[in-house]
Amino acid sequence: MRLSTYNALNFFIIITIGIVFSYSYFFYPNSHPVGCLVKKVTGKDCSACGLSRAFSAFTHGKWEQGKNYNPLALNVFLFFLIQGCYRAIAVLYERLKKQPIPQKIIYLDAFLTILYFLYCFSPFILVI
Repeated sequence: MRLSTYNALNFFIIITIGIVFSYSYFFYPNSHPVGCLVKKVTGKDCSACGLSRAFSAFTHGKWEQGKNYNPLALNVFLFFLIQGCYRAIAVLYERLKKQPIPQKIIYLDAFLTILYFLYCFSPFILVI
């Protein structure tokens, strides 16, 4: 059975999140090869400074350390973690049931994902 377009997108999202979490895990926490461009240009921290280090700490189970790097990072980390888990469940559901996910569920998924994204990322958008 071929993946539906929805689940092909879900599979792509799972791979992308897996890469982000792998990067975060293996470049723990002060060995990230990519620095903050805003800090390099302005000399000041931006609202996303420490996000990579916080993700690294979270992937190692060091929650307090991660929150110290960037207090806004936990919501973003949980957004990606929940999205990855949900997308994996959606792909497995379609594969096991051998039928596409109903259109109403796809619309609900898109709506809730957008709301959750805005909730998690609005502090970064509003500060910039």
